[in-house]
Amino acid sequence: MTTIKDVAQLANVSIATVSHVLNGTRFVSKEVQLRIMNAMETLNYQPSAVARGLRTKKTNTMAIIIPDITNPFFADFTRGFQDVVDQKGFLVLVCNSDRILTREIRFLEMIWQQRVDGVVLNPAMVKVEDLSRLVKARISVVLIGSQIDNPDFNVVMIDNVKGGFDATQHLIDLGHRKIGLVCGLLNTTSGGLRYQGYLKALEENGIPFQDDLTAEGPITYEGGYQCTRQLLSKNELPTAVFATSDVMALGAKTAIEDVGLQIPGDISLIGFDDIPEVSRTRPRLSTIAQPKYGMGQEAAIILLEQIENKQTNTRKRVVMTHKVIARESTAALK
Repeated sequence: MTTIKDVAQLANVSIATVSHVLNGTRFVSKEVQLRIMNAMETLNYQPSAVARGLRTKKTNTMAIIIPDITNPFFADFTRGFQDVVDQKGFLVLVCNSDRILTREIRFLEMIWQQRVDGVVLNPAMVKVEDLSRLVKARISVVLIGSQIDNPDFNVVMIDNVKGGFDATQHLIDLGHRKIGLVCGLLNTTSGGLRYQGYLKALEENGIPFQDDLTAEGPITYEGGYQCTRQLLSKNELPTAVFATSDVMALGAKTAIEDVGLQIPGDISLIGFDDIPEVSRTRPRLSTIAQPKYGMGQEAAIILLEQIENKQTNTRKRVVMTHKVIARESTAALK
């Protein structure tokens, strides 16, 4: 395997000079730089990013750990993130955890070993202690919409409780009182917090909570379908349904239509996230819009500031604005 020593010998320079060219740590004349680059090309030498990172304390690599790569929310978020860090020459590693703890732990171990400069994650199962190793290694961390409330970590989020409240209140304002909830698992950040918002809206409007009007499941199309079929199997049907994510809302829509009911004529339906698909289906779905792309940009800006300014001890908590998007899938109670 070609080494930096081989490059130095072919270019007739010292190993230190090759290192300065690779790391940009000292002025080297253009003529010598050209000799070194030609030697690297001739020998097909690929410098080790990890080794260089150990010396420079920077690998120009960031990582995103997301729970579901098929969810369009994370596609928009990742695009916003990458569009910012690309301008600074950073490579982005995208890791899909499927909300499996062992995968999240394995990805965190990889990030620690590779000395990635910064990481963004939507933690499904990991706890503070699982993330502490990154902090000790001075790797900047941004959590997306996390329930983890710890001063060691940056957070970019919306107010999920308020979002769940606003979705439910939208249905209440239309006259609905029997409001079903199709909810992501309550041990997930989005599922748990949006569920709290649902309960708060019912309470503030004097509407009794009915356990048989709620169902929780995986944050997937299939999860939304199965949860909705569960609600529709009861003797008393809801007149409206709030699904805590749009992918679940799309599954809920199919379930409602599969039993011969109409949206919004028989059941109104609202989701959460405002992924592109919900504005293309018919009827178009009402939803709570998150600034997905902007959240990705904000996470990238925070990491770049900390990496470039070495301010790893300065933490930020950014709460971005959501809004209710009312479309054809919600209507006044007949």
